[in-house]
Amino acid sequence: MKKPCSQIAFWSGKRKAFACCVLLFLFFSTEIVLSPPQSFAKLSVATVQSEGIGTSKSDAITDALIQAISKVNGAQIASQMASSVKESFRGSDSDSEYSYSENFQNDVQLITKGVVQNWQILGASRNAELDGLWVVKLEVNVSKYKASKQLKRLRMAIVPFRIGQNISQKNTATQFRKHFTRQLGNYLTQSRRFAMLDREFISEQSDELSFVSSGYVKVEEMARLGNRVGTDYIIVGEVEDANVISKERKMQTSDKSFVITRTSGQVSYRIIDVASTQIKFSETVHTSVSGDAIIKAAHDLADTVGETILNAIYPVRVVSGTPTQVTLGQGGKTIQKDREYNIVKLGKRIVDPYTKESIGREEIIVGKVEIIDVQAKSSTARIISSHEDLTPSIKNMSLIIRPLKKSNEALSSQDEVLSKKVNEVIKSGKESIEKIEQDSAGDW
Repeated sequence: MKKPCSQIAFWSGKRKAFACCVLLFLFFSTEIVLSPPQSFAKLSVATVQSEGIGTSKSDAITDALIQAISKVNGAQIASQMASSVKESFRGSDSDSEYSYSENFQNDVQLITKGVVQNWQILGASRNAELDGLWVVKLEVNVSKYKASKQLKRLRMAIVPFRIGQNISQKNTATQFRKHFTRQLGNYLTQSRRFAMLDREFISEQSDELSFVSSGYVKVEEMARLGNRVGTDYIIVGEVEDANVISKERKMQTSDKSFVITRTSGQVSYRIIDVASTQIKFSETVHTSVSGDAIIKAAHDLADTVGETILNAIYPVRVVSGTPTQVTLGQGGKTIQKDREYNIVKLGKRIVDPYTKESIGREEIIVGKVEIIDVQAKSSTARIISSHEDLTPSIKNMSLIIRPLKKSNEALSSQDEVLSKKVNEVIKSGKESIEKIEQDSAGDW
């Protein structure tokens, strides 16, 4: 049975529409694949001049190329490339015009995996003062790895903390350490004040760099080698205590009992200047929370340590504002909405009378703010109270905020349950006593 013309037209249109969709999909998929990946954003080309010396012209050119690589990417990559560049001259007349040819430049680009893009010979001659050695001057285009601007910040790394020898619950301490160091790294990274360097996954990083140098990646990627940087400070420490303890409590007025569980943790840490081994800061902190909550205890303590470090080095500044509202130069997860802070005005610089060293600036509490909104890089706070007109201090950016000392926190959910049960027992006991008194009233 033949299909009606209208049906044929309908299905024909469907096929055409489907084909168009497929073509569009392939087109945009190709565009996506061919678009430059973000990883290449840090690679650029630097033009440098270099001079090489050798017994032949080829040796002099090789030396000049190695010097150019060293200037841009360091001696490590230059030494790796030296033998490869020399290999390109094998099987050819080293003093022939081959060293000027485009083929030779292509060979060098291929052998150096794109680190050397191309070059121009500015001069080549024998030097009588050097016993007739060739001296070659080149202008070389070299692939360069452009370091992140964040590396200009104070560089800091967290070294995996130790676990105290006297800890009884080793597994609990191991879990506590893992969550504590991870959260501390998160906190300091999100503050956007430090260049946080990884010291936990060194082997994985080395494996990736080995893969880059293996020849299976884009030629320009070799410029990434030799760019690891050292840190200014390391944070080291020890988990001195981490345990989960459950205790049974029995009420004296009844046979009812309750199981109370608490998780506690204690960490001592130091901030060390790597260059001098000087201890810049040290502290021991402790936390205790209700319930079997090792992750919460670790995160709470890490946030406390992170906030202490951040406020010691980079206190949160008031960057703009009005008499009723201010903008703070910090946001993200390091600032909590609805939390209150002291407004502090920075005064004159203070010098230690014994060491004659500057110990900071005078800090005068002039008010209080409450966080009402948090953005990625900034936050907004409402001025709750102030002891003076803050407008001049806001204009000259001499205001910072400091966390209020934590008061007794509200009862946790488990404490509330326990409190409720205790109140129920007390109420039940009172009712029992009243009933006994009523029943025995006629006995007297």
